[in-house]
Amino acid sequence: MVLVIDEMNRANLPSVFGELFYLLEYREKEIRLLQRPKFSLPSNLYIIGTMNTADRSIRGIDTALRRRFDIFECPPSAQILNAFYDNGSHVHTVTDLSDGMELLNIQLEEHLDRHHAIGHTFFMQDSFDRVDLQRTWNRQVKPLIDEYFFDQPDIAKNFSLENFWPE
Repeated sequence: MVLVIDEMNRANLPSVFGELFYLLEYREKEIRLLQRPKFSLPSNLYIIGTMNTADRSIRGIDTALRRRFDIFECPPSAQILNAFYDNGSHVHTVTDLSDGMELLNIQLEEHLDRHHAIGHTFFMQDSFDRVDLQRTWNRQVKPLIDEYFFDQPDIAKNFSLENFWPE
């Protein structure tokens, strides 16, 4: 069994987990709940929690919770994007799609940090063409960049679709 908690840093985790906090570390134990005299977590339960490190609420994740999870980064990857389209079941017609994503993230890291990178999933669809790229840029990527540079519009205007995907 797998429980996925997306963007878990946005929740009030002590309220969400409650008594389960203890059971995350001590799986073999049972606890008494208000409505149930004996409760434990199944040994085959795996919990996956995602966190967006660009969101500063991640600072609120305390060490008691952190030590109960393995923590690893999943940064944007041109390899993953290329593999997605190279497998034959998905197609894209955007020249240098992954190169443009990498260049975009290099520039974002130069201005901000690695936590503000644009993920490869923005560019992953069954079929992805220049129209899809334009829509993704206008409705998802550019608004995010504008938010990153809310108080620095001169920097934000330097980020344009044509700078990363000229064709």
